[in-house]
Amino acid sequence: MSARAIARRVALTWLIVSVGFGLTVRAQSPLPSPWLGSDIGGPALAGSSSAASNGFTIDAGGVDIWATSDQFHFVYQQMTGDGEVIARVQSLNNSNTWAKTGVMIRETLAADSRHALALVSAGKGYAFQRRIDPAGISLNTAGSLGVPPGWVRLVRTGSRIDAYQSTNGTTWTPMGSDAIPMADTVYVGIATTSHSASVATDAVVDSFKVTQTGTTTNQPPTVNLQRDRLEPLIKRGLRLAVCNQSSRGYAGAIAMAMGLKQDEVFEEMKANLLPNARLVPAGIVAINRAQERGFSLASVEHT
Repeated sequence: MSARAIARRVALTWLIVSVGFGLTVRAQSPLPSPWLGSDIGGPALAGSSSAASNGFTIDAGGVDIWATSDQFHFVYQQMTGDGEVIARVQSLNNSNTWAKTGVMIRETLAADSRHALALVSAGKGYAFQRRIDPAGISLNTAGSLGVPPGWVRLVRTGSRIDAYQSTNGTTWTPMGSDAIPMADTVYVGIATTSHSASVATDAVVDSFKVTQTGTTTNQPPTVNLQRDRLEPLIKRGLRLAVCNQSSRGYAGAIAMAMGLKQDEVFEEMKANLLPNARLVPAGIVAINRAQERGFSLASVEHT
């Protein structure tokens, strides 16, 4: 018997068995471009995803999206610059009260990547969860109690990400916001985990929407020191003293928020000092030394 004949007989046998026993087979469609589906972090139970009416049907394992490393199934595409992601979670099986699904913005597909997640869980309500540093400890801001169906949303503006929840997809309630520095091009989509190594969960998510709102780079903001207002004073003899201790403190805060090194930020600040400015050990020391030498204090108004 030829290979084609064997294939036909197998197909016919499956059809007879299916009809005879009343089995219902749900047709699954491949994910449409540009969507891709992948397990992140190597969960013991392999996940899968397929296109459904205006959305996706997702089967996922994974112990959690939490702590320093994640295990989940991700349906995703890429987004560059500012934008927002919105989805409605129709249903989520309760494999665990912390089984969860929602919209995610993720820097890489590594298990320990930076990310933000606006989620609804099977039994713990809504939440805004995120990891600010690679392999860092996850953070959680609780939203309100509730179970699917419900809407979730993330908005990215530079390094700031805001999370929202909604019952109707029109009126949004903020859950929280945080500064999460990521590359300009990120992965956005639906993240689902069963919160169990041995039990999977199923989620149905639809009305997913990705909107790119700009091309703001994920970089620290530009600060305008109003140099044009200071230069006339400098020409008249104004001497600028910059507090070294405070500058290092600001450099540390900027470095922490942006995932940079404090020393590198401080060196860049020094390289961009205004003309006639110099670092002094501390602001109070500068004031005392100036008064000892007969200088008076002047206030320069800025807006």
